[in-house]
Amino acid sequence: MNAQQLFLESGNPSGVYYCSECRSVYRTFDLANECCVCQTCKTGKREKCRTTCEACSSIQNMESQKRFEELEKFALDKAEVAEDWEYVWYNDHMYSDIDELCEDCDGNPPEYVFSMKPVPFRSFTVDAVLDQYNEEFGFACEDFEIRDIVTGLKELKEAFDIFNTTNKDKILYYEEDRKHKVSTQNSWLEPEVDLKKTN
Repeated sequence: MNAQQLFLESGNPSGVYYCSECRSVYRTFDLANECCVCQTCKTGKREKCRTTCEACSSIQNMESQKRFEELEKFALDKAEVAEDWEYVWYNDHMYSDIDELCEDCDGNPPEYVFSMKPVPFRSFTVDAVLDQYNEEFGFACEDFEIRDIVTGLKELKEAFDIFNTTNKDKILYYEEDRKHKVSTQNSWLEPEVDLKKTN
């Protein structure tokens, strides 16, 4: 933006240019002139380390939000209604109660939200642990192999088998299930009424 050429002490032009806004130096006039200029509208001023001006950023954010909402609606329309569920996911929050979700939405929740599915315990294996050990310490020696060093691997595998059997029914956490949805219309909360419209 407003590119200026640098001059040598002798007063001769250097052939190097700088942006008069941020003082960044460039090898060509065009590059210096494009600095601090929005790459979208080509007229607005952009902050350093950004590619667009505030106005274009705002428009892009709105377009991204609209696209996100369209994709969410498309996914919800395709999802099946969950018959059984423990938790639902909405607006980056996990809910075990639809009424609580409705309260957070001021009584005006979306018609459907995604349910959540449990992520079960994943068994530990001796090979996985040993491979991780090799990866962590193998840099010290090209031919490093922990299996050639340690003993008791049979006993370790037996211990892992007991541990995995004991914990096989455990749930690690819950994650959003985008194939199943839950209706929010069965909430005990009454929807908000606009008194201005009823008078």
